[in-house]
Amino acid sequence: MNVEELLKREIEIQYDSIYKFAKVTGISRATFTRIFNDERGIHGVSDTTLRKIALALGLSYDALINGEIKGQEYSE
Repeated sequence: MNVEELLKREIEIQYDSIYKFAKVTGISRATFTRIFNDERGIHGVSDTTLRKIALALGLSYDALINGEIKGQEYSE
C-alpha cells in the first residue's frame, strides 16, 4: 500500500468517510481528491494541510509523510 492508500484507510476507520473528515478539519474535499488522485499525492498539498490532517488523525507530521500510519508502513 502506498502512503495515500494508508491515509485514506485510516481516515475511513476513524471518521467513516472522507466527507466527514473534510468537514471536521475544514479541508476541502477537492484537496482530498487531489491527494488521492494526483500522482504527487500527499506531496501535492501544503505542509499546513498535512499538519492539519496529521493532528486530526493523532499522527505526527513526520509519521504521515513517511507513511507510518498506525503501525503500517509505506511500501513501493
